[in-house]
Amino acid sequence: MGGSCSVLGTAECRRCINADGGPPAVNARLLEAARQGDMEAMERSVTEGASVNAVDTHGWSALHYTAAAGQLEVCKFLLHHSSDVNSTLNDFSTPLMLAVEEGHLNVAKLLLSNGAMPWCKDETGFTAKDRCDKSIQTDVAQLLSQDRINAVKV
Repeated sequence: MGGSCSVLGTAECRRCINADGGPPAVNARLLEAARQGDMEAMERSVTEGASVNAVDTHGWSALHYTAAAGQLEVCKFLLHHSSDVNSTLNDFSTPLMLAVEEGHLNVAKLLLSNGAMPWCKDETGFTAKDRCDKSIQTDVAQLLSQDRINAVKV
């Protein structure tokens, strides 16, 4: 079950269990629509009562799927509907980490401007910056290297 990265003391993160709510069948349709990048089906599912924070058996939420795929507009939709920007997979990976790994700069900016915490660590101790290939993703590395990450308009 997924959780949320939260700050404890000196910027350490830990997973918290969340209650997802929403009808299971509708939540499943939302997650499938997210996997496929089907915005219309996602909108329908949310209208039918799906929880944007529902997770599959691996802890993936709709925001994890869309951030990893670089689907900026779908990420905006989910965040507008209060998707947890710091939710974690079973290995504590956040949507920001997945966007960074795939080199989706605009999605990373969007997540940061919506409260994503870049200092969260996955189960191996890596942050989003650590998961970035700095030799080819210089723009993403630079964004995550700033002493102070400002809200970035996308």
